[in-house]
Amino acid sequence: MPARLFVFIGKIGAALSDHSCGYDSFVQSFCGAEGKKGAIDSHDLAELEKRRNDPDFAVAFAAVMPPRQLKSLLAGLRRAHAIQSTSLDRLARALSTLLGTASRAPGAARISTPYVHRLLENLDDPETGFALGQLLRCGCFADVFLRDLAFKVYDYERSQPPASPYWRNLRPDSRPMCAIPLDERDPMAAVMAALSNHPRAAREFLTDERRDPLEYLLYERFWPGSTEAYLDQAIDIAGL
Repeated sequence: MPARLFVFIGKIGAALSDHSCGYDSFVQSFCGAEGKKGAIDSHDLAELEKRRNDPDFAVAFAAVMPPRQLKSLLAGLRRAHAIQSTSLDRLARALSTLLGTASRAPGAARISTPYVHRLLENLDDPETGFALGQLLRCGCFADVFLRDLAFKVYDYERSQPPASPYWRNLRPDSRPMCAIPLDERDPMAAVMAALSNHPRAAREFLTDERRDPLEYLLYERFWPGSTEAYLDQAIDIAGL
């Protein structure tokens, strides 16, 4: 991998570390090179897009940009309203593809269960739900990685009592904790969006005999906004 790409990855990681509690200042350092609001530095974004299917780059990126920082990046940019939605969508697509590539990398270097654990920290935070939706919707993930993630989200959700912060974040009658719309903060909707692109993983998750998730997801679960469409898509792709 060219040395300048290591410098580029390190620059992003260092910026996030320096501004972990100050998203606005990080945004200013990451957005347009001339300080133009509404745009991410085009060269940096082009590098991400160019290398998003490169396993070596994807694994290195995942190591330098661990889940906490990756989620902070997306949530911070969303919260700061510092970039246009089209730019955020382009960045999210690049990051999602990178994450999928890292999950399919050959050998022990690929991201696996420990990474999933860190990715799913703070599931009762609406910004985590938003970031998951951005990171999971476009990538081509290893089936084992996606199944592991789906089961962990499902098990966590089923363990939460009705009055828990997790469910309060998804109820339209709850006082919003942030400006993110209800249908963009649902972790299970993020999982369904990812599964709708992975037939085998969707089928294995939805037909799991020990959990029997389909009954719960279809008839018991509350789906905020239009998020139930993601469940329908996952069921269709699974051939159920």
